[in-house]
Amino acid sequence: MPIEIDSNGDDVPRDSESAEPNGHKLEVASNSVSAVGSEKQVSDVFQHIVPSADKKHFICKLCQDKNVMQKWTNKSTTNFQRHLEQKHADVYTSTISKTVQTKLLQFSLFERHAGNQAASRPQKRKHADDGFTKADKEFADKKMVDWIVNHAQSFSVVEQADFRQFCEALRSEYEVPTRNTICSRVLKRWQDAKNKVRSKLREDLEKRRFGLTTDMWTSAAKRGYMVVTIHYIDSNWNMRHCIIAFIRVLYPHMGEQLAVQLIQAVKEMDPSLLLGLWSIIGDNASSNMSMVDHINLMLPEAIADFLSSSIANDANSYTNPDIDLNEDVQLCPSVFLLPCMAHTLQLAVKEGLKRCSHMDVAIGTFRDLLKKINDSLKLMEAPKSVASTLKLEKLALPQLDVENRWNCKTR
Repeated sequence: MPIEIDSNGDDVPRDSESAEPNGHKLEVASNSVSAVGSEKQVSDVFQHIVPSADKKHFICKLCQDKNVMQKWTNKSTTNFQRHLEQKHADVYTSTISKTVQTKLLQFSLFERHAGNQAASRPQKRKHADDGFTKADKEFADKKMVDWIVNHAQSFSVVEQADFRQFCEALRSEYEVPTRNTICSRVLKRWQDAKNKVRSKLREDLEKRRFGLTTDMWTSAAKRGYMVVTIHYIDSNWNMRHCIIAFIRVLYPHMGEQLAVQLIQAVKEMDPSLLLGLWSIIGDNASSNMSMVDHINLMLPEAIADFLSSSIANDANSYTNPDIDLNEDVQLCPSVFLLPCMAHTLQLAVKEGLKRCSHMDVAIGTFRDLLKKINDSLKLMEAPKSVASTLKLEKLALPQLDVENRWNCKTR
């Protein structure tokens, strides 16, 4: 039966095909919502989802007919509807749209707390002279991309109904970009930023040497990744560093494969950087030592290919007398491995603890004590009560471990 929401926020049944709460027309199918007097609306999912015999769970009658037990401990209309749409689409079709449900909720809440005043939605203005120009649209799109990139938001956030309604409430003329549009703009901004970094590196590293920091690790999804960071001193004696590659490396992570990936990463940023490669900073893994050996074997050939292609592509304008093909390849310096200081110190401390058993046992005992405190809510709140009694404004709680961030600043 169609419903109407009166000035008090109650649901009132009507016999007409539409209901107009305070001038807002709202059409609801007769079998989508049931409302009698002031009773709550009942979703159509409860035609197939019913409480169990012990009233502790909700079960699906359609699954039960197929001798399959599907039950839920919490009453969630959204989960019920999602299950019916995915598993029983041939039987269940939602008879009430999300837009109508949202409008019903808006009328029920806003009219109840706004002194019986209708929460009218402003109409979209479609004319060009409404004050929202093309420049405003581009500026708003840019700020949205900034928000998505800076806060690591998903591209699909722009397709969420609540987010689009929020943007429409702020500015009804603004049309939210699609997910594919946002994706292409983010990629374009990344490419523009990479081009700026490439130009800056060409300017700063002309006839200068630099070092690379690289590290390998396995993600939670069991995928291997390599990050390459470049380090150098500019003409003003300022220390500079920048990530030039974040790449996926397939197993096995042997020295030869790591060397190929690292040289390829440098070439993709700018092949001319191969002329200034001086050192590589990494941990003490044996694969890194093998990687440097393979780089020293591959680097002369890579430099020769770059110089040959540069001369062939621009023979008329390539007049730099300081670069000679044979001489530069022959005088190519050897790249050396510089062990990470933090990682080397960590290995030394671990070896020292092994040889000093009393210290190792004492640290283990103290760590177990801290773990017990961190796992107990009562023990964690006890220092706060003591601090309150002593009127201490700040009290540091015990931490189980000190996080170490392995980045370019600690290497």
